[in-house]
Amino acid sequence: MSRIIDTSGIRYMRFSGQGQAGWFVRELPIPIIESVGRLHWTWRAPLAPRGASVAAPATDDAALRVFVAFGRHGRFMQRPRVLFYTLADGELLPDRPDSPFGVRIAGRPSLARNWIGATADPFGDYRRIWGGAPPQIVAIGVMQDTDQTGSAAIGDVMNLFWRIENAALP
Repeated sequence: MSRIIDTSGIRYMRFSGQGQAGWFVRELPIPIIESVGRLHWTWRAPLAPRGASVAAPATDDAALRVFVAFGRHGRFMQRPRVLFYTLADGELLPDRPDSPFGVRIAGRPSLARNWIGATADPFGDYRRIWGGAPPQIVAIGVMQDTDQTGSAAIGDVMNLFWRIENAALP
């Protein structure tokens, strides 16, 4: 379940669930092409899924994942490649290709119960992980995943946006 929380003028989206996976995704009306921009957000996990470990498929749950979907050039009906930025609890995970389509990159777990600012370079991560020129970003979303462990989780995210940085203006 997701809902918008507004406390003392601070607005954020809260994801809560047990034994299920859920997401909120925004397909972009105008895809983001490779640029000098970065994805920024702030997140926390007041309750991490007990027994979760993003290092093992059988327990690969997380209170929050921000994800970026890349479109495929000229390949109708083919699955996009997706990067998952995961707020893990108690561990750091090195990059690992889970499949040809998705990679999980762990966040800073030691601060998971407090608000943490995060920044990602999805185009740079795409080049580093899969090589070659990245396609356009066609969707950005947030998900919670507790279906492996069956445990409960609460994750909050706010201020998810794309910022052009260090751009040379004509």
